[in-house]
Amino acid sequence: MDQDERGEEQNAPDEEYSFLSEQVKKRPARRGRFFLCVLGIVGAAALFGAVAAAAFMFVTGLKAEARQEVVIPSDTISGDDGGADSLAASGYSFSENEEPLGRESGTAGSAALSETGTPAYGAEASSGSVSYGAEQGGASLEASGSLVPESTESTRELTAEEKQAAAIEAYSDYNDALIKLVKQFKKSMVEIYPGQSESYGSGEPGTGILIADDGQNLYFLLPREAADERGTCTIEFKDGTTCKAKLMASDKVTGFAALSVKHSAVEKDAREALGVAPLGNSYVTESGDTAVFIGEMWDTEDTFYPCRILSTSGSAPLPDRTYPIFATDLASEAGPEGIIINLKGELLGFVPPAFLEGGDENESGTASALPISAVKAIMEKLNNGEQPAYFGIISVPCSETQEETAGAGSGLYITDVLSDSPALHAGIRRADVLKEIDGVPITTLQRFHECVLEHEPGDTLKVKVMRLGSGGYVEVECGVTLEAL
Repeated sequence: MDQDERGEEQNAPDEEYSFLSEQVKKRPARRGRFFLCVLGIVGAAALFGAVAAAAFMFVTGLKAEARQEVVIPSDTISGDDGGADSLAASGYSFSENEEPLGRESGTAGSAALSETGTPAYGAEASSGSVSYGAEQGGASLEASGSLVPESTESTRELTAEEKQAAAIEAYSDYNDALIKLVKQFKKSMVEIYPGQSESYGSGEPGTGILIADDGQNLYFLLPREAADERGTCTIEFKDGTTCKAKLMASDKVTGFAALSVKHSAVEKDAREALGVAPLGNSYVTESGDTAVFIGEMWDTEDTFYPCRILSTSGSAPLPDRTYPIFATDLASEAGPEGIIINLKGELLGFVPPAFLEGGDENESGTASALPISAVKAIMEKLNNGEQPAYFGIISVPCSETQEETAGAGSGLYITDVLSDSPALHAGIRRADVLKEIDGVPITTLQRFHECVLEHEPGDTLKVKVMRLGSGGYVEVECGVTLEAL
């Protein structure tokens, strides 16, 4: 072995050692890639949060849009109206057999009371004066003796001057109580114009009454002619602010429509100043009861008049329904348009009924009213956005037409079938006797009305009628598909 080979052998272990001493090191991290990774994670988290928030808002929005069902309880023909309760709470007490305002029952004249409490009668009303006498339609307080204080300091007989002073003082207390009663109820009343807020002043306004508040939406009842057929109206509140409202539904028979508006669309002050109208039970109203008219009369807007219910026995036959009618002592020639409330401050009726306009005058020449209890079911449907179904007949109970319906048994005698109505299309004829609907016996107008209201336009009813032929009454079955009027 030469010298060079020995040198290579000597160096071999050194090279092997040198190889074993090398270390494997990680590649240095790049800061740019690190930041990109962090930003990606943050971005993904932000995107997830945005999607979650959007989903939450969507679900919350759906819940907010969901309307609670508006329920207006029906009334029963029983109970105590307690008419004097609210006036008593206002500091006024009725004495026994008292005739408020010193007027005799059944008179056609009505005392006008301004917001300042000044009484006057009919067209002779003038600010700042107190006028009594037969020529104004009222009775003399001096001679009536009906308004007297509950007690006196002495048992001696009062002089004529003292009686007059006591009567005026009692009248003043009564008048103040009425003003307080009316102001409280008017918190539920607003002006409603057809169309959008930009042009609402061009339409004829109507008075809307706040019927219900479900915590998210306000529901108003108004005359149908004041509602825009396009489905939008503008509400003007007492403070002058306005908001857009949505038409829920309307009824051509009663002439009513219902609007809804979101709480968020109403200014806070305007919303807090509102109050839901208390609804009375007109079934317990009796002839001679005192009421208060609120509305327009004698070409005077936004006023109120004490009045009396002269009769509760009237009625008006209408398509699919027959409504009771109250006769009041409000003079028809005065053109009253508005509502009446009882002495508890509850809505009692509407003057005049929309279906009697143009012919709203009873035998005494006074105005009629549609009682509130008769239309609560319709009001409930309208406020829930449900269009009342239409059958298309006018009828009376067979008990009132015994000669025409002898042999037909109980049911409703059809006096008219309206043109182009569902009943006519189904083959129902005048003088038929309606016996059953979907197997349910129909013996009263109220039951027939309820049966139609329970269904929706488009529903088909299985109807059984009795028809008079040459051999007597025969049973006829037909299907009536209800429509929206």
